[in-house]
Amino acid sequence: MKRHLSVTSVLLSATLVLSACSTNTDGTAAPAGTSAASAAPVSAQVDDSEREARWATSFCTTLGSRAKAALELMKKMFAQAMEAGENVSEAQMQAMQKDLLVEFMEDGAKESLDAAKQLEEIGAPAVVGEEFHQQFVTLLKTSGEEAEAALGKVKALDPASPTFEAELDKLSEGSDAKDLVAPLQEIGKNKPELNEVLKKTPECVEVVEQMSALAGK
Repeated sequence: MKRHLSVTSVLLSATLVLSACSTNTDGTAAPAGTSAASAAPVSAQVDDSEREARWATSFCTTLGSRAKAALELMKKMFAQAMEAGENVSEAQMQAMQKDLLVEFMEDGAKESLDAAKQLEEIGAPAVVGEEFHQQFVTLLKTSGEEAEAALGKVKALDPASPTFEAELDKLSEGSDAKDLVAPLQEIGKNKPELNEVLKKTPECVEVVEQMSALAGK
């Protein structure tokens, strides 16, 4: 199980956009401000400040949820390996880890597509801009669709096969969604106003803290 998080790792890569936008100059997460509104769909007539808060909450909740899920997946896989010891064959171990991976992918695909729909309903606040908004929605849709497409292939793999690891690695290659991350990062770097919004959103501060902890900062 080396690179198999890549089916949804594009969402984790997207947290780099958040890290670039919502950290102080010393690289630490900014302090939380007032709580943002819930990420419920809003109409086009809603006040832009409310749309802004809802968008930021939805954006960061999506990224935070996937980051937590990936960390939990790694913990479960490690725990399984430790508990099994030498009493479980490699094929049995790979079967158990395959089940965990399938669950992770199913949840990730649904969360990505649901978040894309939610953000489309919220719309682009002025501080976010239509370009950043549309690219992030496209990223979520592409990531979710790729995860859905890969699910059937992962389920079809035989964990007892000597080529199981190689076949799983092969499925991790060629993600179209990954190509959308770098342009999104560049747009995010040039949005100081978005930076201020994210610094006031508790969910965004939490994601930055999580990613900093994972990076050992």
